[in-house]
Amino acid sequence: VLLCAVHQLRDRRTGLRAPARLLKVFLRLRRCQQIKVQRAQHEVRVDLPLLMGDQITLLRWSSAETAEAMTRLRTMRDLEPYWIEVNRLENEADRVYRKLLTKLFSGDYDALETLKLRQVADLFEEAADALEHVAHAIETIAVKES
Repeated sequence: VLLCAVHQLRDRRTGLRAPARLLKVFLRLRRCQQIKVQRAQHEVRVDLPLLMGDQITLLRWSSAETAEAMTRLRTMRDLEPYWIEVNRLENEADRVYRKLLTKLFSGDYDALETLKLRQVADLFEEAADALEHVAHAIETIAVKES
């Protein structure tokens, strides 16, 4: 969905470019139920905290909203609900991220797990911020075109 949205952004020649890091994050979303960590010759599975599942869900909703809004770029109609919703979802993602950091540093996870899970959480947060940035860019374009 996101790759389609990014492709449409480039086809419309709006000047918007999705960060390459955002694409990498979304490619990782498919395998986010568990993280596989290779240590020596042993495979260790780390269960993701439930709040990471919330982050993933919010990213899916935001990316679906973005992809759906790309179909309306040509006419520039009915885009306002899109950027309002993506902004709301990003604010919720920020709230979930803060709660997740509190959980990660509560002592329930060992130090190495905490660092690895925080890196994943940071990438999800960056993805949510990037989706909001796309929404703001589309808002700017819509305002300039009206």
